[in-house]
Amino acid sequence: MYKQLTSEQRYTISVLLQKKLSISFIAEKIGVSVSTVSLEIN
Repeated sequence: MYKQLTSEQRYTISVLLQKKLSISFIAEKIGVSVSTVSLEIN
């Protein structure tokens, strides 16, 4: 199920995406599932 992200997590996703890091790396880094990150960026 989709987990709501904090503003800090959203910021981290944004920064790491700009650095061209993988979704799976980002998910692991912020402690959420890959699907949560995917839903957030889409």
